[in-house]
Amino acid sequence: MDKPVSVEELLGKAQACDGQLVTVEGQFVAMFDGSVLCAPRSALEVTPDRPRITLECPELVDRCFQVLSPYVGGPWYYNDPAVVSGRFLAQPEPRLVELSAVVIRRPGTEHRIPL
Repeated sequence: MDKPVSVEELLGKAQACDGQLVTVEGQFVAMFDGSVLCAPRSALEVTPDRPRITLECPELVDRCFQVLSPYVGGPWYYNDPAVVSGRFLAQPEPRLVELSAVVIRRPGTEHRIPL
């Protein structure tokens, strides 16, 4: 994996990075309707003003279930620091496609998600 950039850094140079392979570090948030990589914040909620990149991989949450227990009783399955590699597309909304690596971090461990 390349040296990761933050979500904010990548969004700040979105046009220059459009179509490029990138490695991004942020907060992996997966809910029933999809997953995103957000800018870390002390609040645990994904709000409309929170910088984020959509992760386009329909089977990603199912693959996470195979390796890592989800959180129960909240609005999300996962809300953890992560590093994700893939092709960045800036339009019509920032997103990563063709994911090649997802590593979710929990205290004392790293979980590589099979893609």
